[in-house]
Amino acid sequence: MMIKEPRRSAFLVSGMHRSGTSAFAGTLSCLGLSVPADLMAANPANPNGYYESGKLASLHNWALREAGSRWDDWSPIAPAWFNEPAAHKHVSEIVRFLDSHFAHAGSFVVKDPRICRLMPLWRRALTSIDARIHVVIPLRHPGPVARSLRARDGLLAGESHLLWLRHLLDAEATTRDLPRVFVPYDALLADWRSAVHAMAVRLQYRWPRLAEQAAPDINQFLDPKLCHHQSANRDPGEGDRRADLAQRGWELFSRLASRPEPAITAELDSLRAELDRIPCAHRLPLGIGTAAGHLVHMISRLGSRLATGQRLR
Repeated sequence: MMIKEPRRSAFLVSGMHRSGTSAFAGTLSCLGLSVPADLMAANPANPNGYYESGKLASLHNWALREAGSRWDDWSPIAPAWFNEPAAHKHVSEIVRFLDSHFAHAGSFVVKDPRICRLMPLWRRALTSIDARIHVVIPLRHPGPVARSLRARDGLLAGESHLLWLRHLLDAEATTRDLPRVFVPYDALLADWRSAVHAMAVRLQYRWPRLAEQAAPDINQFLDPKLCHHQSANRDPGEGDRRADLAQRGWELFSRLASRPEPAITAELDSLRAELDRIPCAHRLPLGIGTAAGHLVHMISRLGSRLATGQRLR
């Protein structure tokens, strides 16, 4: 009996905010993968562009809101929610998005950090359109991620460390049976040829464009000078439990990137259980509106800053 091969290849760039997800998606685009038509415009936070669909970001925010969460909430999403009618509705929305942007694409890449939290929805959607799923998980040290989020969004370091953990732990746990690769952001910037070759080998995929054909575009696109907040050292006052948990996660993911081992996933499960027990102060009730959510978040951050004696700005 012949086994039917999927007719399309879907690449999900699934990593934490400010971890180089745009750089990876842009590089894969240069290698010949199709990208959504409605990419967000470049801005000072991402001068080379986000390579992220505005429509898709709104769809993901809607799904997170209905799950009682939001982009900066590190509390777990209840597994049962993914089987509720609301979740199935979002799967249908993702399928409509894919059909409208990639109806004639043999291979395509989708990037949004929120995919980390919503991977079960994406798996169902891509399976329903007969696409082979490949997952690219960028890795960037939580220290520079926290500094970048503080500069862009005003997040406290502890918040960013827990968010970093939640995104990567969710992405890892929900993709263990899929072709996937963990790639340090620094490795892509330092030697993109080696990085894309390693991705192709690990994912058993041949890029539509050869590296040498894509080289002029990638060299123009990837600018190491755009990688701000590069130091992996801790800021003063970061030596708390949240930073320690993130550092443990970084060490485990770094090991996983170089050589996957069952023992590492067991340690990640243990770390995930610890994170699940740390409540998020701005956890939202189901169905709360966006404006009210922002107000809850502002109040919680004000309380956190006052509690830690930080200067408001």
